[in-house]
Amino acid sequence: MSEITGVFISTNGNVVKATFDGLKDMQRAVGGLIQPVDLEIAGHQCTLFIDEEGRCIHEDYQIPNQLATDLTIQPIIGDAFLIGGVDNQGRSLSLHPEARDAVLEGTAIFTY
Repeated sequence: MSEITGVFISTNGNVVKATFDGLKDMQRAVGGLIQPVDLEIAGHQCTLFIDEEGRCIHEDYQIPNQLATDLTIQPIIGDAFLIGGVDNQGRSLSLHPEARDAVLEGTAIFTY
């Protein structure tokens, strides 16, 4: 897998450009097993990755992620990251610049 660019969305509200180099790097970003949530931003397919067990861990560690929750309209716990959709062979793609800029600028319009 080659490097994929997207944005990292932390629980403290920081949203920054990020690069991911493989599954282990993606898991490290969310602190556990990753779970994809597909959505569309600015007309582009995107995948938000969250910690699969974020809502299952001890409640003292459950930190809500407001932006990720707003993007998916479901409660998201912990850090998350957003990349592009997948190609016709199922490989993850980098986040389209228009979608990235919309998220970074806080102007993202998303559909499900």
